[in-house]
Amino acid sequence: IASLRVTSLLQRIISSRMHSLAALIHLLFDQQLASMKRDLERGMRSFSISRVVLFSLLVAMLSALPFSGCVRRTRNAPSPSASRTQAVAPTPDSQPNASEQESVITTGNDSAAPASRVNINTASVKELEKLPGIGKGLAERIVEHREKYGPFRRPEHLIMVGRISDKRFRALRDLITVE
Repeated sequence: IASLRVTSLLQRIISSRMHSLAALIHLLFDQQLASMKRDLERGMRSFSISRVVLFSLLVAMLSALPFSGCVRRTRNAPSPSASRTQAVAPTPDSQPNASEQESVITTGNDSAAPASRVNINTASVKELEKLPGIGKGLAERIVEHREKYGPFRRPEHLIMVGRISDKRFRALRDLITVE
């Protein structure tokens, strides 16, 4: 009887009706529930999951992992801040010092943009407020999050702070660092 159940289960899995992971899981649980119902009607009190059902469920879950949305995105487009700022090119005659190398020419009303990256692990509330889109309240939340959970390991971890959306982070990612 067990081999008959396994054969019918495998035939259903292979059939054209099985078109999604959800349908497969639904089928597996339906098979298990039907088996438990038959056992109850016969007076059996065993509710163990058969090895085949457990193995099939494990295979279905593992096969869905590559499609679960864990996709790494790469950035091919130039950053928004790169189109607004230009680095000053040194003349071949003179050797510029470090402060001249970090200077940035800005255009338009971007005069509030910082000349160098802000370290979000050491910046004060006032320094964080200088970043575009960061007000006093958000700067305080960043500092509170840093004090409560420790330093940020990567700039992307800034998203864990409340009210920092992906859009706001994309605007900040070229202006911040965690060094």
